[in-house]
Amino acid sequence: MLKLLSAVMIRDFKIGMRNRSEIFMPLVFFLIIISLFPLGLGLENQKLLLAAAPAILWIAALLSTILVLDRVFKNDFEDGSLEQMAISGAPLYFIILGKMISHWLLTGLPLVIFSPVLAVMLGFTLMQSWVVALILLIGTPLLSLIGAMCVALIVGLRQAGLLLSIITLPLYIPVLLIGVQLISRLQEGHSLGSLMMILIGGDLAAIILAPLVTTFAIKMSLD
Repeated sequence: MLKLLSAVMIRDFKIGMRNRSEIFMPLVFFLIIISLFPLGLGLENQKLLLAAAPAILWIAALLSTILVLDRVFKNDFEDGSLEQMAISGAPLYFIILGKMISHWLLTGLPLVIFSPVLAVMLGFTLMQSWVVALILLIGTPLLSLIGAMCVALIVGLRQAGLLLSIITLPLYIPVLLIGVQLISRLQEGHSLGSLMMILIGGDLAAIILAPLVTTFAIKMSLD
């Protein structure tokens, strides 16, 4: 199973590297959104910027993920690869999980890598900026796992971008609330332990459940 999982991840990673615009698009979008807030608010509103920073970071990460979310399965659906995978006899669960992990590596991880620099721009200290990156490192996989489930429901539909956003955004709300609360607590110097454990628990639950739900949705879409 691990061999199948790694094979899918390597395949999708290579495909993603060939379409680098799709990788850079969410990252550039993330950089632009966060960079605009300090410029727009100006130096005289630093307190307001710092107060809004947790929401700015998470909303930017959330919207950047949605931007290319439909690419998780769309190309494979259009060229028939997804149907071949489904009827190949290989466990579709691990194929789906591999594609979800690849999507996060290509779109979520770059956001995490650049987040410390952007956190400093928003007024965080250097030490706080690394904790912000850790929070996003734990939280952003949930965005890919939950998002992939939604994509699977509409993979067969054309021009489903708006529908995907309508389905996905409500499911992202718990992640957004916990993520914002975590960074707010970091700013206030409170303990992050309990909320971090909730976020980690969400990751573990999503890793187990999201591929199951997505597998079912993919089979329904292919029928």
